[in-house]
Amino acid sequence: MHPVGRSSALPQVAPCSQAGAQPLFDCETGTGCEAGTSGGADCNVNDVRDVCDIICNGAPDCNANRVPDECDVMYATSTDVNGNGIPDECESVGDLNCDGVTDFADINPFVLFLSNFAAWQAEFPGCDPANGDINGDGTYGQWSFDDINPFVQLLAGG
Repeated sequence: MHPVGRSSALPQVAPCSQAGAQPLFDCETGTGCEAGTSGGADCNVNDVRDVCDIICNGAPDCNANRVPDECDVMYATSTDVNGNGIPDECESVGDLNCDGVTDFADINPFVLFLSNFAAWQAEFPGCDPANGDINGDGTYGQWSFDDINPFVQLLAGG
């Protein structure tokens, strides 16, 4: 569980240029973005509200959960089995049948990937072999047995 409570919806923000509107925060001046401002979590403790990190500072939020990716990984609300700082749900890591989902249907393709890489390529043409580099060490195919445990971890959700 993430250490700070948060709503799944970002507050509606009036653009700074909209006449008569009171924005919840102002990206240009930083007003309302300070940590501790009402309704604003600061998961990475950088003294900037998470919503401002994402909208104003461009912090990655690939899964659109309104939490910077670094915090998803840091607090284990998202897995990152290959350690690249990108939540696994935003990548194709482990999707060895290339159906867009990493799930139990990828087990047999993963076994084929490890045991007969050429046959896997023939059965799943156009599927990126990097999807099988679960631990992110740059090795994949028949030489990537170190990817087995991270693949199991990925399917187990943690």
